[in-house]
Amino acid sequence: MEVLKRIKQDARIAHIPVVILTSSDDAADVRACHSAGANGYVVKPGRLEDLVTLCLHIWKFWLE
Repeated sequence: MEVLKRIKQDARIAHIPVVILTSSDDAADVRACHSAGANGYVVKPGRLEDLVTLCLHIWKFWLE
């Protein structure tokens, strides 16, 4: 959260999309990240194979 807040407060980099990749699915955490300026919030899956697939989807959505 602290890094997210610093990014969004710095006018030089605030325009860069920030996607939070976390193990927390707590609704309060989701709200807090969105309130702080996160562009996305993704809960990491438990299996490595699923994490790799998820990262590829995030890459395609945000960078292609």
